[in-house]
Amino acid sequence: MSGEQKIEIKLQPGERIVWIEPGRPLREAFALAGWRLETPCGGLGTCGKCRVRISPRLEVTANEREILSAAEIMDGMRLACQVLVNQPLEVSLPVVTREVCRKIDVMDERIGELSVAGQGQGYGVALDLGTTTIAGSLVELHTGRRMALAAELNPQVIHGADVLSRLAFAMQGEAERRQLQREAVAAANVIIGRLIKMVGLDISAIKEGVVVGNTVMHHLMLGLDPVSLSQAPYRPLVSHSVWACAEELGFNLTPGTNLHFLPNIGGFVGGDAVAVLLATGLVDSAQVKLILDIGTNGEIMLGSTAGLWVCSTAAGPAFEGGRITHGMRAATGAIEKVRIIDDEVEIAVIGEGPACGICGSGLIQAVAELYRVGLVDKTGRLLEVDEVPAEIGVRSRLTVSEGEREFILVPAEMSAHGRAISITQQDIRELQLGKGAIRAGVETLLKELQTSEPEIAEVILTGTFGTYLDIPSTVRIGLIPPRFADRVTLVGNAALLGAEIALVSSEARVIADQIARKAKRIELANRADFTEFFINYLNFGV
Repeated sequence: MSGEQKIEIKLQPGERIVWIEPGRPLREAFALAGWRLETPCGGLGTCGKCRVRISPRLEVTANEREILSAAEIMDGMRLACQVLVNQPLEVSLPVVTREVCRKIDVMDERIGELSVAGQGQGYGVALDLGTTTIAGSLVELHTGRRMALAAELNPQVIHGADVLSRLAFAMQGEAERRQLQREAVAAANVIIGRLIKMVGLDISAIKEGVVVGNTVMHHLMLGLDPVSLSQAPYRPLVSHSVWACAEELGFNLTPGTNLHFLPNIGGFVGGDAVAVLLATGLVDSAQVKLILDIGTNGEIMLGSTAGLWVCSTAAGPAFEGGRITHGMRAATGAIEKVRIIDDEVEIAVIGEGPACGICGSGLIQAVAELYRVGLVDKTGRLLEVDEVPAEIGVRSRLTVSEGEREFILVPAEMSAHGRAISITQQDIRELQLGKGAIRAGVETLLKELQTSEPEIAEVILTGTFGTYLDIPSTVRIGLIPPRFADRVTLVGNAALLGAEIALVSSEARVIADQIARKAKRIELANRADFTEFFINYLNFGV
């Protein structure tokens, strides 16, 4: 197995091997393997819940010296959130950590319940066509084991950040639709090329694939005319599952390789939502659960065995760093965490080097912290220096640039590019629009079902950055209803997990079709109550 681009991590118990990018926190290896280490401190290294034993031994951080005893350090104990992966490691969970580590390997659990397709030796590729990011994974077909993971920026963003912009471009003509298809396929080919290089395979090893995405992305990838999605009643041209020839679509796969597209539920609620429902098993739950798939196009799902209701809302690209002054994807150099402690601003940067910008999880935490310490009011207004009490030392970071108020996170001399990295008033407004849309969708579904608060047993957050969200921050800004704060679970990219399940289980594909037929789509457009909720929940802290 090639380790040129990623580093091998061996996890115990279970003899599991995962590959992770250099410079990433060790805890992400557990997430990739399907284990979630409970970290109430949000990965700051202060709770000590993510104790692991590693070999070889590495230098211990100051935070770890405060938490771990001298004997533990001598025994090779470390905190998984503090270890940055820069060399191959063998990692084992001590008993105390096993007791607080909750395994959420959804694919293993679901495949255990379903029948494996029995395709023999070979590999398959799963693709999640996000509006902003396209993610893919390589899966061993006869075991269901994820071998590698990769992602690329969706090149279609040059035509607009959201699905409505893509629709407008596609409707200009057949040439534009073909261009959008070529762009999506090209990105998928880059991902597939990276995946096989990571594992050291030939392209002929890939026998088939499963593709999921929202309805617009589904139509554009297949080269279908999406005009029916641009006007009421917003019906897809194709709702059922589709088998397509990869070669005919332009994929660089062996001739004869087929791709399975999961079915759409309706306009803007596509196969990615079906994949999330398949992965999380919501339709098999006796308890009512709420799922938020947070991205540029946000899907909201609510239900149990008694029924299933879904909706989609255009949250915009802010959650993935889009339309943010210094926004970027969650890549090396992105600020992913922000804490304001006394007079200091503490940041965590992916890769531990100097900051280049800020990704979605960092943006949410930064704005939540500004609101917590009183530099942003509940309406989202960034205050001026003379409006802030003198005892709040970080008020000195408030400034005005080109007529717009901003808060400096990283001074110019400390950034990677010599320019200050800040949160501007407009950035806060972009975040408000996104969180207002998601929250309004949640409240609309709850109203539709007339579901009382105690009946919601769990709130599941998923999406491309769902694993890295800070729950207190999402609650503080009102993205998640505060009344559900103690019921939140983070599961990462469940859409990709669902695609992987469908890749290795023929029974899962049948269930996916059943899910699509069972789900009741709630159309939010032109609903007065949705508009009212949206306006009300633009504010923070509600």
